[in-house]
Amino acid sequence: LPAAMGVSGARDLWHCATGTQTGLIPPPPPTPAPATIFHSFRRDRWLTFSELAAMLPELASSGFDAVQIGPAQESPDSPGWYHRYQPKNYGVISGLGTEADLRALCATAQRHGIMIIADLVFNHMLVVAQRAEWAEATDAADAGDPAALEALQQRLESQVGPAFDRWDFQWPWFAMDGAAWDDDRRYEGWGNGEWSELRWSSKVVFAHTEHMRALHECGVRGFRVDAAKHMRPQHVATYVQYAHALDPPAWTYLEVLNADESNPGQYEEYIQAAQCPVTDFWLPMFLSNHAAAARGSKGAEWGDWRNHSLPGDHVCFARNHDTAFNPGNCGIAYGAKGRKHTWSLPEGSPEEAAWALILATARTVLVFGPDWEQSTSVREMVALRGSRGVADDVARAGCALVARWAPSDNQPPALVLVNPCPKSVTVPAFRELGIARRVQAGAWGVLVAPDGVLKQAGGCAAL
Repeated sequence: LPAAMGVSGARDLWHCATGTQTGLIPPPPPTPAPATIFHSFRRDRWLTFSELAAMLPELASSGFDAVQIGPAQESPDSPGWYHRYQPKNYGVISGLGTEADLRALCATAQRHGIMIIADLVFNHMLVVAQRAEWAEATDAADAGDPAALEALQQRLESQVGPAFDRWDFQWPWFAMDGAAWDDDRRYEGWGNGEWSELRWSSKVVFAHTEHMRALHECGVRGFRVDAAKHMRPQHVATYVQYAHALDPPAWTYLEVLNADESNPGQYEEYIQAAQCPVTDFWLPMFLSNHAAAARGSKGAEWGDWRNHSLPGDHVCFARNHDTAFNPGNCGIAYGAKGRKHTWSLPEGSPEEAAWALILATARTVLVFGPDWEQSTSVREMVALRGSRGVADDVARAGCALVARWAPSDNQPPALVLVNPCPKSVTVPAFRELGIARRVQAGAWGVLVAPDGVLKQAGGCAAL
């Protein structure tokens, strides 16, 4: 349950709901984790530092206590959002704004009590050739003609020099695809045969930590490590230790894209090595599958959702940029089948219910910008995470309150109460309003509130 809602003992309560797999539970961070992070996307692009600075007063008043910016280093000059994940020069901040723009953003954020979290892309650098070119050149070199491979390596050096040269990358080249995304080949393979895979060395690590230092000096106070599972756990731990040693320490989490619940070891090795939280892909995967099954029905049977989430305080979301743009690849595909870009978030939809569940129960939530901007319900849920009043009574009862959820076009908006505890509870605030409200264990209680006035209690449907 979110600490922002005044819950005491949230860690113990969450563990009793999920069970305890101690290898998946990170230790308390040196810097308190944010509760609600604004994922700074707008449609198909990252918001610039200047745009975000102008939004900070609204974001702060809306319930956010952190903003995650796009990768700040110099990347190819292209409007594609994914080009931010193709570093060209770690020594330069550009693309979303200058170093001065980032300093101004961080200074404004500090005045509003908001943490700025920067995205670190350290596994690989930019794409300089397509997979077919690398494959053909490598085959030719193996056959005794290295000219084409030499030309590609020179092209790579022309883009990343003088900071790096060809020997800072992984050779021999091989395409990381299929099973290689998850087995031991994932550490050295070139993603899709295109990502220029960096080789671990003191030279590379120094460039990366200097980038972290520069971001921290601008006022960044948190980091996300992109593509962490494609780096060896002990290497990732080096960056996390550096972040935690900064003054003040930077809160850090890892993107470990693992939607396979039968493979918890992949999460465990990074949590144990880096001693920090990771992205929880299990829960959105489970919820999206059940949302698809529930579409057109009265509701989703989500009774065992607690067993489909990482225990401990990790970073949860219903979807992020990867899942919105590559739903088939990530396994999280809300919306109509066959659509690559799934922007709509209909009121009362299973997709919105997934956000309700996550916003009501997770300690740290990454809120996808387009969903917050287009959905009144998501906005109200976010605001409630940072509010007090009735939420305090709900929290003391061991529940979480979700502001508004419209079951259908023919029914009024409702307040939704979530009880993730293993026992039933009574909520004092509702009793004072003339409603003796008791919510069963692991259930949702829907309280109909037309015109903003709580008038009657609805049924309690187990999800």
